[in-house]
Amino acid sequence: MFYSLALFLNIFFGANQFTSNDHKSLNDSIRKYSETNSNKALDFGFEVLEAVDLDNPTRDLVGTYSLIGQVLTYKLLYAEALSYFSEALKVYELVPKSELIEQKPKSPPWLLINIGNLYYATGDIENAKLKFCFSILLVSKYLSYGFFRSNFITFFNGLTADHRIFDHGTTHV
Repeated sequence: MFYSLALFLNIFFGANQFTSNDHKSLNDSIRKYSETNSNKALDFGFEVLEAVDLDNPTRDLVGTYSLIGQVLTYKLLYAEALSYFSEALKVYELVPKSELIEQKPKSPPWLLINIGNLYYATGDIENAKLKFCFSILLVSKYLSYGFFRSNFITFFNGLTADHRIFDHGTTHV
């Protein structure tokens, strides 16, 4: 009900009525339904893209494109997913540095991992390796704090079991 009301207000009053909190709430809905009802998750995602000002790049908009890409990945629609992940990268480059919590790396590592996962799923091991390794570089250079970094290290150590990704089965982050 809340989401329908937020979208109605946006359509009726214009894009200025669609707030950052509305955007965050709808992104949360995409997350909620991404694995249990992918069509509903995509509906939320496409509604967000209709409601927001696409000429105003924000972290939330990057998140929306990325979430849609993730849902499409779950549905095995890899080409479409890559398109949304690529759009997320384009928007990310336009987000003002002042809106970001962390230092602004050239590309967000989590997004590169999603793209690497797509390449891996389609058997393109070389491109997957490039994306994963670039993510490791970004994490070690820009995001060297606590919980986030330790989760990345755990993730990459899990990948090392596949020797197609890392030749010697170890990472040095």
